[in-house]
Amino acid sequence: MSTTDATPAVSTGSTASLAYDVFVNDPPAQDSGHLPNGDPKRFSPLASTLILGSTDAVLTDPGFTMDQARALGDWVEGKGRNLTDIVGTVLEALGQDPGLAPPPVLERQADQRSDEWADRYRVDAERDGLPT
Repeated sequence: MSTTDATPAVSTGSTASLAYDVFVNDPPAQDSGHLPNGDPKRFSPLASTLILGSTDAVLTDPGFTMDQARALGDWVEGKGRNLTDIVGTVLEALGQDPGLAPPPVLERQADQRSDEWADRYRVDAERDGLPT
């Protein structure tokens, strides 16, 4: 996993400014064999972007697995902002509900929606053959 820091990237025209930071999650292994060189097949890495205000933050493209969610949650928590929203654009591209997110990131915020979202994610993921 790796991160890329960025200084204020967008100005709102007032004294407030936004910045962003990118987290690249390690890809999960696939159970479908090995590459010709013997390495296990893996999914592509997943980049998540955290858009930071002075006190709040919005996360895009959360991970798909519990391990990815834990690593991302640790990273987000270390930024010291209140996570107000998660936008799942990768899920939307896969035909999933964009409001879904793995539960660890949301649980850290004590968001009452996390149990409902986690349950919906598990049902949709199982139906569509995605990792759970």
